[in-house]
Amino acid sequence: MLDRVLDGGKMKRRVRVGLFVFLLLYLPWVTFAQEPQPVDLSYGHYPMILSGIGPTEAHFNLLFPRNKTYRFEAQPLVEGGGALIHGQLAGTPIHDPKGILHDHVLKVSFKGLEPGTRYELRVVELFRGDESVVDRREFSSWDDSKSELRFATGSCISDEMRYEAARQGVVRKMLERKPELIVLMGDQVYVDAFDYIERGKVSEYDIWARNFRAFQTNPLFRSRDLVPTIVTWDDHDTGVDNGNRHTPTIGEARKAFFALFGSPDVPGFSSNAMQEDQGVLGVYRIVSLRGQHFVLLDNRSFRAEPERENQKSAAARRFDHLGSVQEMWLLDQLKNYVGFFWLVSGDMWGSEPVMKEHGPKKAIAEGFWADHPTQYRAVMDAIHGSGVAYALISGDIHFTQLVSHGPEWMGTPRHAPFPTIEITASPLASILFQPKEGQPEFWPDAQRIAAVRGYGFVQVNVAEAVEGIRLEIQAHIVDQADPAIFHQKTILMPPPRKDQCNEVF
Repeated sequence: MLDRVLDGGKMKRRVRVGLFVFLLLYLPWVTFAQEPQPVDLSYGHYPMILSGIGPTEAHFNLLFPRNKTYRFEAQPLVEGGGALIHGQLAGTPIHDPKGILHDHVLKVSFKGLEPGTRYELRVVELFRGDESVVDRREFSSWDDSKSELRFATGSCISDEMRYEAARQGVVRKMLERKPELIVLMGDQVYVDAFDYIERGKVSEYDIWARNFRAFQTNPLFRSRDLVPTIVTWDDHDTGVDNGNRHTPTIGEARKAFFALFGSPDVPGFSSNAMQEDQGVLGVYRIVSLRGQHFVLLDNRSFRAEPERENQKSAAARRFDHLGSVQEMWLLDQLKNYVGFFWLVSGDMWGSEPVMKEHGPKKAIAEGFWADHPTQYRAVMDAIHGSGVAYALISGDIHFTQLVSHGPEWMGTPRHAPFPTIEITASPLASILFQPKEGQPEFWPDAQRIAAVRGYGFVQVNVAEAVEGIRLEIQAHIVDQADPAIFHQKTILMPPPRKDQCNEVF
């Protein structure tokens, strides 16, 4: 038995959790031990992302001028400098299809790094016989000797000028918290932003032009300190608001996504990496580190129109969200890996449809259950049957919330055999939909634990404990001083595998 205390003790609910799980919510509000440090987001830095990292290798995607030649060097930040390592270009530069844009994507790999070592990355420009260092960055090779993991997560970052202060503020605050990993859940690129493109008229050229501009203006990719960043996408990345597999530009958008955010397999960090040239139709992948498995799902490449808008049979609707191949791949990962799973998607998992009250009957928020309950039921039943311990991450809705999933929600899409949570983090820097006068701040949700509206992100500390997996979750908003807007501590004991389970499963 467990007492769960919410909102300082004003609401209590007794939950039966059996022998497998102990969940503790809302311990005293304290901040992480890391003290904020100055962050350099200078526009003197070229845009690049640390897309893959291991104990001995690192992979970068860089957006550089197409007519210059560069050399890339990495050297340990130790007294005396240490051995110099030269970066190797992987493949050929990636251009837009017609070669119109002035930049191209370079993929650079460093191998032979020392584990858990801080490096300076130097970009050396070679021009007319001269050499000059034009950029200096810092990164760390992965340290597998640690058991704890600290990551930040967020979604929805617009490149419109009105969000420049928010972009700078939220990225600065995120990096001051010193995450070891950043997880982005989509809408990194508002291809159809009102500033640039008329809705419904996105071309293949627009896909690349908007991707390049959004990448260039994102302060995260211009930071002097480069943090490993893993990414999935959502509708605006594909070129159409609420888009699906029928979006005309989704194929070209997938190519641009692979170019800027793709990474090869990295021992000790990621596997099943997205590789379009191997026939992968979606952008899903798994990143595994320190016993944590981040399953980044693709909620657009296989998506059909919402079930409520069609008359197809249940059998025909069976794979309308993730598709059949991606669902099979997901379930294989649950069987093949041991540890804790983070299931990451661009839109919400178990939320009911939220519809406009007036005007055309249109959803104001998308979701797995809300749009495709047939596949949601089947997938969640299979996940629960596998016996793995998991938590959910989502984005999209332009406010941040924590939602409860667990045995107390029998008969709802948030029912699970053990208590767990869904973290929704949105937006980093995009429109904040304010409620109209007389309306509640957030739509009603019986399973919501806490919520906040503002430009921000969620940071999570994960550690192994005697009781199971300890999570510490904080939501940070750019215009609010620490401590965090909301703070939760949770302990999850992984349930036994299916062949050890009782009738609960």
